[in-house]
Amino acid sequence: IRAFLIAQTLVMAAMGYSPLAAQETSPVKPILRGAETDWAAIAASAERFAEAFNAADATAVAETFTPHGEYVDVDRNLFQGRDAIQAEFAAFFAGNPKATIEIDVQALRFLAPNLAVEEGVTFTELEGTEHTARTRYTAVHVKQDNQWRVARVRDFNDEFSNAEGKLRSLSWMVGEWVDESQDVMIETKV
Repeated sequence: IRAFLIAQTLVMAAMGYSPLAAQETSPVKPILRGAETDWAAIAASAERFAEAFNAADATAVAETFTPHGEYVDVDRNLFQGRDAIQAEFAAFFAGNPKATIEIDVQALRFLAPNLAVEEGVTFTELEGTEHTARTRYTAVHVKQDNQWRVARVRDFNDEFSNAEGKLRSLSWMVGEWVDESQDVMIETKV
């Protein structure tokens, strides 16, 4: 196990992963020359996705992807190609027409002049719920015909939102509790 953990740490370090960087709230500056323009274009792509999502426009959501792009949801379902991605989001919007999303881009790395990896968190709210779903994601962007598009997005359950959901199921315990017997009375406040 120790050798596995050391190997895993070395691989993560080689890939540029840092636990501290994962906690940052602002995007990482691009390191390739001229990448500032590309960074702005990718940020604009994330904004277009959010605008399309918030408008419940499945076609516009799918247009942010390459023609053969892939979307993998938190349940590991793969939707391949714009048509499949559009159909998945159309089905989602049919059941959640007023869903909203906010995107927090936390890291952006350019692996090549036409290839970038984005990592971040989305916050999704559904009408009629007080809970905001927090989802971590990784997106791979490619530059084709001088335009940045998403080639692949993978959503991951976020440990914070999962813990909150598990605790929420125990909310019935909040309050004042009294347990009495003939000789003892115990009062508890939660």
